[in-house]
Amino acid sequence: MYNKFSKDVYYYLLSLCKDKYIAEDIMQDVFYKAYLYFEVCPYSNIKSWLFTVAKNCYIDYIRKNKKNILKESKYFDGIQSEKDIEKEIINKKKLLIKRK
Repeated sequence: MYNKFSKDVYYYLLSLCKDKYIAEDIMQDVFYKAYLYFEVCPYSNIKSWLFTVAKNCYIDYIRKNKKNILKESKYFDGIQSEKDIEKEIINKKKLLIKRK
């Protein structure tokens, strides 16, 4: 089963997570679960069953690692660094001094 379907499952997971290492890790879980629950597998359509297991393993992975996933860099674009804040404060103080 692994030799026949591993590439298809891997590329499916890669399309979901866009990271080859994560896809490989999840694929290990998929085939481990497939091994454990092979008795309940619908023999008429093993490939679609594996894809369902892969999707569920991916969802489990996302849920477990939700806290570790960073927002896109666009999220951080509006945040100023400490140096920028210091420069802004200095410029405001200079403006106040000039106005006096």
